[in-house]
Amino acid sequence: MNLIERRQRILSVRARQTRIARLRLAEAQRRLERLEGTANQLARMAATLTPNQGQADGLSLRALSELGERLGTASHQMRAPIADAVDARDLKLADNIRAERQESTAEKMADRAARQAEVQRDLRSDANRPFRPRGSVLESEI
Repeated sequence: MNLIERRQRILSVRARQTRIARLRLAEAQRRLERLEGTANQLARMAATLTPNQGQADGLSLRALSELGERLGTASHQMRAPIADAVDARDLKLADNIRAERQESTAEKMADRAARQAEVQRDLRSDANRPFRPRGSVLESEI
């Protein structure tokens, strides 16, 4: 396997790694958005808990209070998973950046190898050219 083929193989591997990193980043972002959406929904539900106008018995007020407390607890307990999801998303973002950098480096290496192979081909074709008589250095000085 020559240098160009190796560089192209490395480039294709790096491109696949970049695609995988992008997919993982998108998955982490979706998970974070789902968790934040759930936390926002819990907060909206807790905010809409108000007793009806008019008289209300103690049992319904107690049920509203208990439901509000449970929603508040659930909203509070969402903070840790959201923080973990933010950390995971940040790690996936760093992995994505690293994969893109490696892919661009592989592209540069493949281009450099192609240019180098072209120069080598030119040198070989010049070396394999049939002999052409050239003027002697001594003749040109006269």
